[in-house]
Amino acid sequence: MQAWKLQDAKARFSEMVNRAQYQPQQITRHGKPVGVLVSVEEFATLQARSPKPQLKADGTPYTFIDHLLDFPDVPDDFFQPSEIKLRDIDV
Repeated sequence: MQAWKLQDAKARFSEMVNRAQYQPQQITRHGKPVGVLVSVEEFATLQARSPKPQLKADGTPYTFIDHLLDFPDVPDDFFQPSEIKLRDIDV
């Protein structure tokens, strides 16, 4: 993967797009990677591999909070305090 400084990527954008058809092109700012330009085909392949977000009936994304709220009801005594004795330490 070829790395381009941001200012070079802006100045030679057309060349960078042409090269992205053959291999991903990395863009850096102050020496740190900030983006990658890939071909449409590579992007489609990556999208096909990524998991699709689950949607609720109203079309909004299913969140972690929704997952917790869907947890089945359990009896109040389901979770018991631990019987493990903790040891004292000097701090």
